[in-house]
Amino acid sequence: MRLNEEKDEEYEIEILSNDTEKYDKNYKIGLFGDNEVGKTNLLNRVIKNEFSENYEKTNNYVILNMYLKINNHCIKLQIWDISGDYKISDFHLLSNLQLVILCYSIENKASFQNIGNWLNVLKKDSQSSIKFFLVGNKCDLKNRVINKDEGEKFKQKNSLDFFDENSAKNGYNSSEIFIEAAKCIYKNSTIKNNIEINQNDEVSIERDDKSSCSCTII
Repeated sequence: MRLNEEKDEEYEIEILSNDTEKYDKNYKIGLFGDNEVGKTNLLNRVIKNEFSENYEKTNNYVILNMYLKINNHCIKLQIWDISGDYKISDFHLLSNLQLVILCYSIENKASFQNIGNWLNVLKKDSQSSIKFFLVGNKCDLKNRVINKDEGEKFKQKNSLDFFDENSAKNGYNSSEIFIEAAKCIYKNSTIKNNIEINQNDEVSIERDDKSSCSCTII
């Protein structure tokens, strides 16, 4: 079942229904940030098309799945909504994450200031190949204290892979963030596979050269 379709210069994208059973690739994404910045609402808006005005604290973590098709490959996004006070040092599955989305609220200055702390800890304990997104939540609110250009400057300064804002309340940019995340991992894995294929080809050629010999028939 097709819910939405988007095309860009490089990829053909479809968002698939949540009851999709078969998939070609499984991408693991983590949502990190302080409590009450809107991580759960962002995820629920995308996966369940739901939004709650009432804050309910996430205990440890919650996992929800999103399915997309990228260039005829069915992709499962396994998205981990991590509690703001969950100990990163205890998160033994961190090494399996392929992309991290760092979230702050545009009306909470402390949540933006703490992004640097989240980033430092996550970069220290994660794979070098992991991708990092920065997302400003609740951009529908009028009592903004963090301007969008501040987020962009942080992204540039720390060489992050993506930055944008969204509103889970009205749905603005919510699905697009996860589409960009899927595309980023897909592109990175494709490049990695191509490098591995080229390296294997070089090894095969080298072995063939060593195994060959020059013979003179008399």
